[in-house]
Amino acid sequence: MFVIVVLFSSDKFLMVRHPHRGWEFPGGTVEPGETPEEAAKRECMEEAGIKIKITETLKKSPEMVVFKAIILDFEGDGEMEYSLFQTLPHFLSFPGAEAAEFLSLAGYPVNSSI
Repeated sequence: MFVIVVLFSSDKFLMVRHPHRGWEFPGGTVEPGETPEEAAKRECMEEAGIKIKITETLKKSPEMVVFKAIILDFEGDGEMEYSLFQTLPHFLSFPGAEAAEFLSLAGYPVNSSI
């Protein structure tokens, strides 16, 4: 199972840039003995150095859990570059329609032309 975290700070959402795949929401694999919530918090810290608070489960399937979260603190360097956006960036690591779906589920206004 893997987790995806749609993170917000004010009126912007955060994405990390994987050096080979492109921009994506933080996330990754749930490790043995770890809950999806614990994995989401760990992945955000590892990838971006960010402490989060999960506010909602947006989507859940046997393979994936998508969480909505807010940024509590920027605690240090993560493994990836990150940036805050108001619109989806170019060079996403997954289909723009999927990113738009996650943002829409989180209540973020999404451009319908994505």
